[in-house]
Amino acid sequence: MKYTKRQPQILEMLRQRGSCGISELAGELGVSLETIRRDLRPLAESGELIKIHGSVMLPNYGREARFRKRMEENVDAKLVIARAVAGIIESGSTVMIETGSTANFIARQLVARDDLTIVTNSVEIARIVASSNRHRLFLSGGEVRLDDGAALGSAAVDYVRRFNVDYGIISAGAISVAAGLTNYDPLDSEFCRALLAQASVRIAALDRSKFGRETLVHVCHLDGIDILATDHDPGDAFREALASAGVRLAVAQSV
Repeated sequence: MKYTKRQPQILEMLRQRGSCGISELAGELGVSLETIRRDLRPLAESGELIKIHGSVMLPNYGREARFRKRMEENVDAKLVIARAVAGIIESGSTVMIETGSTANFIARQLVARDDLTIVTNSVEIARIVASSNRHRLFLSGGEVRLDDGAALGSAAVDYVRRFNVDYGIISAGAISVAAGLTNYDPLDSEFCRALLAQASVRIAALDRSKFGRETLVHVCHLDGIDILATDHDPGDAFREALASAGVRLAVAQSV
């Protein structure tokens, strides 16, 4: 296709960021929303980008990096977030935690606490908890995803619905003011929703790379969590939206 002046700029911005809000594109390129939508329409029709929930992304953006690679990304941020989340959890509490790289960092911090009861769908997290003799451990059934050892599907969801816990801990693929928390996989999102429904205090742990983005599958709006733990001040718009939704913002400090 023959590109307009702005369309190559739009594609380059997406290559650098993965996804962008439509209003964000309009502001950075100095044009109206109507103009940017005219630029985006042929790119979407040709399959060069995907439009979803007021944002655009590259076609391959809905695929999450493999688990071992994610364990090596943003390590410092995930570590300070994990320490902050572990600091919230009181000894003797019941905790439900889902799979994910940030969740693995959190689990490593939790095992240093005393007398927790931990429910998870993650074989990796179960292995971490089982390395200590301080805690009770419950591991859900279900088909196990070999990449990250996550048990997912109806069996996993039905299992966690048997429990009522003090704290529920999730991560997500992205977070935005408009869409809330989103994930890459419908099964992950389904499990996260089930987990949140069983927890008295709902904690989401996301590093700064997740902010201002949207992925394919909705998890919950901002009012679906009670605490958002992150490593970076997300800015005025996020702070105001979180406060309006009744969410406590916990910005972890580097140590």
